[in-house]
Amino acid sequence: MQEDAQKYGISILGLKSNSILPLGNYVATVAYLEILVKNYTKDQRMLTITDLKAEDKMNYAAAEKVCRPEVRKMIADNIDNSAGTTAYLKLMYLI
Repeated sequence: MQEDAQKYGISILGLKSNSILPLGNYVATVAYLEILVKNYTKDQRMLTITDLKAEDKMNYAAAEKVCRPEVRKMIADNIDNSAGTTAYLKLMYLI
């Protein structure tokens, strides 16, 4: 299970800022996570820019942080059209 979550994490984190991952009528993008890192304090977002780097493919802790319910809620509450990203992160969390 841990490996599956890492694979999903790498899928979204491996995207460039301007890339999208289509999910039906929605899209998932790492750009929304980057917006959180740039516009909110660490204690609000609970993420660092290094958590968004996909170079370390074995970084389960980063994948775990990115898909936390608090992060998903912050994206949903503060970023328009983020349903695809929050759904993808929830799927990661459930795995």
